[in-house]
Amino acid sequence: MAGYNSISLLLRVFLGRDPDDALLEEISALSRPEEMRKKLRQLASVSNAFPELEMAYEIRALREAARSGTVRLVIGAASTEFADWVPTNQSTLDLLKPHQWCAWLEQGGVSAILAEHVWEHLTVDQGRVAIRTCREFLSPGGRLRIAVPDGYFRDPNYIDYVSTGRYPGHLTLYNIDILSELLRDEGFQVRPLEFFDKSGNFHERFWSPQNGAVMRSRHCDPRNPGGRLRFTSLIVYGVKPSDFPISYKFTLGEATVPQLGWSALNPLEFLSLGGESLADEYTPCGKALTIVTEHWIDKLSADERTLAFKNYTTF
Repeated sequence: MAGYNSISLLLRVFLGRDPDDALLEEISALSRPEEMRKKLRQLASVSNAFPELEMAYEIRALREAARSGTVRLVIGAASTEFADWVPTNQSTLDLLKPHQWCAWLEQGGVSAILAEHVWEHLTVDQGRVAIRTCREFLSPGGRLRIAVPDGYFRDPNYIDYVSTGRYPGHLTLYNIDILSELLRDEGFQVRPLEFFDKSGNFHERFWSPQNGAVMRSRHCDPRNPGGRLRFTSLIVYGVKPSDFPISYKFTLGEATVPQLGWSALNPLEFLSLGGESLADEYTPCGKALTIVTEHWIDKLSADERTLAFKNYTTF
């Protein structure tokens, strides 16, 4: 084993061959174990050779989220990772196999689910089953955010690109009417966030990336420079109804650390939006009972304080 250090030995085990110098240098330059693990998981050669490794990380993340009291899932995440969200893939959580979810999650124990460009890989009937799976595991007031290619997008080149039979794996081209009906049929309250209507008119309402970031969207996709719409998604927000009003608790400001059962509000959103828009996004089944700040108000101008207190009362 002369000539091997611990990192090169590890890579040799994972890859089944000696690592090339560039990869060895890249991994060796990382200082934290979690950074090394993330990089290894992103290597196709590793994930293909050891799919169990990816599952192990996802299962551990699911267990940690369950212990924290807040489970927010990204379905079909691939290599996507967001802070405070658990990235999962089909091998761990298959939308068409709810019994598989029971191994890691409690029914009614998930607060939010995000699926960006997943449902188009399902038939309409499969999409209905998938929505039913999400509803089963979401808590009352829990949210399902679905983003898919928009079948009413006004550019024929876009439609040609995303259509079934053209883009690999696409089985359904949804529009706002089809997707909304599916969600309502399965008992969800529907809030369209970003979509074209049948006449080709674009509509949007405020949505926060904190509640599920959609990268292929008007404001996040770099293909939409200067507000020109070249690639957007149909984004719909389904809320599982609650039999009783929910009292939401929030922290506001970077100095305030969220506790169990509390959610963090974005200070910029809180100041730039009206209370009604905030309530629609953050409190769909009730109202904000408590908002805690720590030395945040002190840093605001007089006008900002007036706006903040106004939003407190309407939110």
